[in-house]
Amino acid sequence: MPDGSLAIKALTWEQADQALNRFDSLSPYDPKLVPHLFKKEDESFAADGKTQMELRYFGISSKNYVLFRGTPQNPEIIKPSQHGLGTYFRPDPRPWIRAKNCVCTDKYRPMAFEDWKIILRQ
Repeated sequence: MPDGSLAIKALTWEQADQALNRFDSLSPYDPKLVPHLFKKEDESFAADGKTQMELRYFGISSKNYVLFRGTPQNPEIIKPSQHGLGTYFRPDPRPWIRAKNCVCTDKYRPMAFEDWKIILRQ
């Protein structure tokens, strides 16, 4: 980089797609039923449905993860998994909300967004 720091070469979206598609040959599933072993999540596309967006992932265990944009100190939560955040939770009369700026229409409890922000910041 101009300031002397090391740079990391990132793959283009097309190169990433090609790498993921190579795993299809390892799939134990019938390709007529499961055409691709990996799929792009709706959350990775902007609200226009065309523009692919970079997402960051933080996972604690299976089914216990968050997809976000930005930095851990200032995250924009896109998909907050709700598994593992507790079987019991405080009653919350607030309406469920969906992530902003993505094509996904799933809705989540406001508490899930808040809890993951706290976890990421720590």
